[in-house]
Amino acid sequence: MKRLLFSLLALLCALAPTLAQEPDTTPPPAPPVAAKKLSNRSKVETLTAKIVKLDADKRAITLKTEGAGREILARADDVTEFFKDGKPAKITDFTEGDKVTARVSLKPGATAGTLKSLFDEKTVAGNKVQRAQEIVGKVVTSSLTNVDVKLDGDENGAVKSYRVNDRTQFFKADKPAKATDFKPGDPVAIRPRGLPGGTVQAVVVADKKESLEVAHTDGLSSWAGTIEKFESDELTLKRLDGAIRTVKLSETVAITRGKTELTKADLKPGAKVKLHLVKGNPDDKGRRTADKVAVSAR
Repeated sequence: MKRLLFSLLALLCALAPTLAQEPDTTPPPAPPVAAKKLSNRSKVETLTAKIVKLDADKRAITLKTEGAGREILARADDVTEFFKDGKPAKITDFTEGDKVTARVSLKPGATAGTLKSLFDEKTVAGNKVQRAQEIVGKVVTSSLTNVDVKLDGDENGAVKSYRVNDRTQFFKADKPAKATDFKPGDPVAIRPRGLPGGTVQAVVVADKKESLEVAHTDGLSSWAGTIEKFESDELTLKRLDGAIRTVKLSETVAITRGKTELTKADLKPGAKVKLHLVKGNPDDKGRRTADKVAVSAR
């Protein structure tokens, strides 16, 4: 028994220096970071190029780009858009040697892809001017996808085409309108913006130029002005641009003056306010919804 005790004591004495050491707090090595996998998805590139070969039967165009001199084979499909001299065109309207701007869907490193759109130099130059200028004229045609306009004062009778979609704002007789409210021969004013494909979209379509800014403000997320009337959950505001609009207050509307919380009873005619408007289209009464009302201290 004594020998066993002596053996245990001897073992503990031998282990004591090891037990007294500080524990190893060195963090374990981080696992190796996996190399980021490159995407092989197609991406639409806009190319300034010259047509070096055109096969209309196969609907294929070989383009040589400016600068880098890449050669790209672009194949058209049923939805490819062609524009020449500022008008919709066909692949057969182009010839070898034409300088063009093309949008081509290409995979990384690929030399062949799908042709999305093709524009000649004249169309590209015209679109640069068109998307920077508000215009006034007469409606030639109006549909759910386009509004074509004959410009006022243009002796050549130039017709400009503008894309429209669900984001385009229509404004007629000082009220929100629809594309179908504009008939051939009607006066029209348009505020444009350029689209990635090279075409031009109508941001606002109105019946007079003075209404373009009013209609643009209608689509903003905040309005400032003076309360004309407040009843129940409807607030009628005279905006800074002079337009009078009625909005609906949301069920959880926050009404404040600085850091002080107010109630609907504080929304009195003559009070200057700033409204924050919820995204989305107006309701069937033409009202947008406000979820915040900031009342001016003055």
